[in-house]
Amino acid sequence: MVNDPTGDFLTRLRNAQLRKQDDVVIPTTKILSAIADILKKNNYIEDYAVSDEKGLAQQNLTVTLK
Repeated sequence: MVNDPTGDFLTRLRNAQLRKQDDVVIPTTKILSAIADILKKNNYIEDYAVSDEKGLAQQNLTVTLK
């Protein structure tokens, strides 16, 4: 369990960027989706998508890095 989801989100993005990965999949919340939207509007990330799969305990946020 993560105590700081926002910090975990930013750390995962930073680590993926350093490893030159194209995408990052992160368990999401409404706040993390809003942060991803802000990052996209300010051209820090290419795009993001929230999974719509039924039967999952938690939705996933897929972030496409630049």
